[in-house]
Amino acid sequence: MKRARVIISVGGSLIAPHDIDVSFLKRLRTVLTQFSRTHTFALICGGGATARTYQAAAPHATHQDKDWLGIYATRLNALLLWTLLKNTAHPNIITDPRYTPRTNKTIIAAGWKPGWSTDYDAVMLAHKLNAKTVINLSNTDAVYTADPRTHKKTKPIADMTWKQYLNMIPKKWTPGMNCPFDPVASRLAAKKKINVIIMNGKALNRFMQFLKTGRAQGTIVHP
Repeated sequence: MKRARVIISVGGSLIAPHDIDVSFLKRLRTVLTQFSRTHTFALICGGGATARTYQAAAPHATHQDKDWLGIYATRLNALLLWTLLKNTAHPNIITDPRYTPRTNKTIIAAGWKPGWSTDYDAVMLAHKLNAKTVINLSNTDAVYTADPRTHKKTKPIADMTWKQYLNMIPKKWTPGMNCPFDPVASRLAAKKKINVIIMNGKALNRFMQFLKTGRAQGTIVHP
């Protein structure tokens, strides 16, 4: 039976929101192990709070330097995840999505180079591996009509196009940007006709439901 290939962007906010969330990582490992016979996974790790802490410590650094701080934070998170999954993972952490191996082992990836977040790298991985969907696991349930942290009457959006999504977010990438999916990655996903499903990674039962049924609870962004 052919395995389903799943590309997952794992937000740094899940791996290390402040301290390392060991409980989340163990639960994620359990889910990946449970579905390893039917699915082939590629995971790329975000930098999250670790990246922003380092970036904040260098307020006068250039955008490129801040990006590199974030990139190395993603690589640290990726090494941690690889260590937890090493028995089933490909032996190399991927830092350049152009050279992604075709393998049934779990691929662990991290940031590539300045100019975008690991969201872009996730889309690159999907394109390289002929996958049409990226699962974006973060600490938010969905894309909302307005920022739920500042707007009480905001509503989640279940389904939207890339054109609609791009009209809602900033046009340019800045290091440490906090939006559901970054603008550079979004334009690439629109161009390559790749879907992105944004869901709350803390509720891993939703991710498991997607793996079992293909139905997603969150926001589906599509061409």
